[in-house]
Amino acid sequence: MIKDVRQLKDLESSIQLKKSYILFPIIIGLLTIIFWSVTFYLGRIQYDKALLNMIEGIFLAIYAMICFISLTAKEDIYYFLATLLMAPFSFSHAFYPENVPLFLYTAAIIVIFGLFLRMFIFPKRFRLGKLSIGLLVFVVSLAFGGIGFNESNIVLQLFIVLFVGLVLTFVYSYLSQNKLNLSSLSFLMTILGFVLMIDFFIYYIFAFNGLCDKENLLLGWGNKNNYALVLSSCFIFGFYLSYKAQNKVLFIIYQLSSFILYGGVLLSLSKGSILVSTIALAFFIVFNFIHLHKDKAKFKLYSFTLSSVIIVSLIICCILDFGFEIHIFNEIYESIIKGFDFSTLNNRIPIYSAHFELFLKKPIFGYGILYGENQDFVVDWLGSLGYQFSHSTILQTLMTAGIVGLFGLLFHYFEKYYSLLRNLNVQKLFILGSLLIPEIYGFFDVSYFYINYMIVMIVTFCFAENYLTPPPYLNKYISKISN
Repeated sequence: MIKDVRQLKDLESSIQLKKSYILFPIIIGLLTIIFWSVTFYLGRIQYDKALLNMIEGIFLAIYAMICFISLTAKEDIYYFLATLLMAPFSFSHAFYPENVPLFLYTAAIIVIFGLFLRMFIFPKRFRLGKLSIGLLVFVVSLAFGGIGFNESNIVLQLFIVLFVGLVLTFVYSYLSQNKLNLSSLSFLMTILGFVLMIDFFIYYIFAFNGLCDKENLLLGWGNKNNYALVLSSCFIFGFYLSYKAQNKVLFIIYQLSSFILYGGVLLSLSKGSILVSTIALAFFIVFNFIHLHKDKAKFKLYSFTLSSVIIVSLIICCILDFGFEIHIFNEIYESIIKGFDFSTLNNRIPIYSAHFELFLKKPIFGYGILYGENQDFVVDWLGSLGYQFSHSTILQTLMTAGIVGLFGLLFHYFEKYYSLLRNLNVQKLFILGSLLIPEIYGFFDVSYFYINYMIVMIVTFCFAENYLTPPPYLNKYISKISN
C-alpha cells in the first residue's frame, strides 16, 4: 500500500513510457482497427458468412496467442492488459448465446490456460484486490436476482453471473499485484480513444457512400451511446500525460489528444455523454490552469494550446459550413438542444415509469438477468422481445436484482469511491474522473451492464490498485482472506 507521497512519486518514476510501452498498444490498436474494419465490411456490406467466420477465427487466434505469450513470456503484465483492453472493440457484431463462434470459446480457453501457467512461471502469493469485496458483493447480489419470478432460469443465471463475476474478480486481484502506474494506463486509454474514433470515421465513410445506416451509429460492439460512454472515460488522460511530460512537444501532443477525443464525444451526439464530458472538460481545464501556473513555461504552452484549439476548431467549422455545407453547430443544436423532448426527458420518463412499476411488483430480488427469455412477460409489459435496458444503471439494477442488487451496487460504489477520495491526490483525481464520468452518465443510460465498459473498468482497477486506500475494516478483512 502507498502510505505517503514519496512512495507515490517513486511509483510514478519507476515505470517510464519506454519504447515497448508506446509501440505495443499502438500495434494492438492498429490490429483492432483492421479486425473491426474487415469483419464490419464482410458482415454488413458484402455479407459472406463463411468468410466472416474464417477471418474472425484467424483474428481471435492471433489475439489468443498474443495474450498467451504476454502472460507466459513476460513478467510485466502491461502487455496482456493492453491486449485485454483493446480486444473487445474488435468485434463488428454482437454475440448471443446461440451464435457465439467456437473460435471465441477456444480463444478464452487459451487465455485462461496462459493465466494458469503464469502462476507457476511467475509465482506470487495471491491476495484479494482492494476493491474485491465490493465487486464480490455486487456479483453475488446479481446472481440471486429473479428468485421467485422464473425459477427455471435461476441455475443458468447463477452459473453465468457467478462464473463471469468471480473470474473478473480473480483476474483483477491477480493482475493488480503487479507494479503498474498511472502514466501507463493513461497512454493505453488515450490510444483506445483514438481507436474508437477511427472506427467512428470508417463507419461514416461507409455510411456517406450509402453502404450502411448513417442515422444510427451501429459499430457492432456498441451503438453511439456505448461509443461515447467509453470515449468519455478515455479523453481526460491526455491531460495527465501532459501534466507529467517534460518535453514541450509531448506536452502539446498530449493536450491536443484530450481535446480531440472530447471532440469525438461531441460528434457522437450522445446527449448524456456530451453533458457529463463537457462538465468534466471544464473542470480539468481549470485544474490545468491552477496546477500549471507555477511552471511558467508549461503555463504559456497550455494557454497557447487552449487558444489554438478554440481558434482552429472555429476555423474548421466555418470551412465545413461555408465550403462543404456541413453545419456542425446546427447539427449539434438540432440533435442535442432543439431535438430534446423536455416533457418526457427524451422518452426516458415512460421507460423509467414502466420499469419502476415492474420493480415494485418484485422489489426484493427483481426479475434476473435472463428475464428476456420469458417472451410473454416482456411483450405484455415492455412491448417487445428480448432484454430491455432501463436507461439508468440504478433502475436497471433494481429491475435485475431488486433491493438486494441495489445494496450490492451501492456497497461497491462506497468501497470504490472511499478508496479514491481518501488521501486524494493528482493521480487519484484522474482515476476518479475516468470512473465517475461514465457513472454519472449512468443516471441517464446504462453503464455497468455493458460488458465492454466493465472490462475497461476492471483494467483501470488493475492500474489503480497501488493508489487506492480502502476502508480500514475492509483492508483488515482483505489481509486476513489473502493470508
